[in-house]
Amino acid sequence: MTKVLKNHLMVIKDRLSYRNLNAFAQRLIEKDGYKIESQVTNLLVKRADFNVTALMNAIEKLKIAALDTMIISQKLVIDNVEQNLSDNIFDILSLALKKDYQQAIQLLKEQINQGVNEVQLVAAMTSQLRFLLQVKLLQEQNESIKQIEQILKAHPYRIKLASQTQISSSHLVYLINQLIEIEYQIKSGYQYQDDFLQLFLLKC
Repeated sequence: MTKVLKNHLMVIKDRLSYRNLNAFAQRLIEKDGYKIESQVTNLLVKRADFNVTALMNAIEKLKIAALDTMIISQKLVIDNVEQNLSDNIFDILSLALKKDYQQAIQLLKEQINQGVNEVQLVAAMTSQLRFLLQVKLLQEQNESIKQIEQILKAHPYRIKLASQTQISSSHLVYLINQLIEIEYQIKSGYQYQDDFLQLFLLKC
């Protein structure tokens, strides 16, 4: 990649806010004659982890996969853009917080089978719960979704998902403290049983 192109990409990244990532993706797709629905764009941006470079790479991959139909569908995104660990953990915790423990544990087992270790899982869970707590506390201060987005510098879609979580801030604090203790003990050499993370999900 030439230096000029690299500099151009840096300008794009600097100017691209979280709010217009979806519009950026839509334009990049439609300029070559492809079609994509807005909810599919949301999914694509989410799977790209709200990252411009990852989003651009995913779009190029999807354009090749959609050459026959020129339509980028939800199924095409799911089949071709791998969901990142952060999103997987968000799904697991969302299910657990809704008391759908069976599905949550099934998704957790899939992550473990894919080689994600317990330290990574605990760290990702802690990060997600802290984000949920930040959103919850700001909601309790009567901040709007737009205000929360500006304060946390996060994508509005991610804020919206977090704001829909029906759980108290005190319980989120309890869960975060549980994970901090688990992480400390793991790093101190404590040997947990294989199902300790499943037991944690049952506390959600």
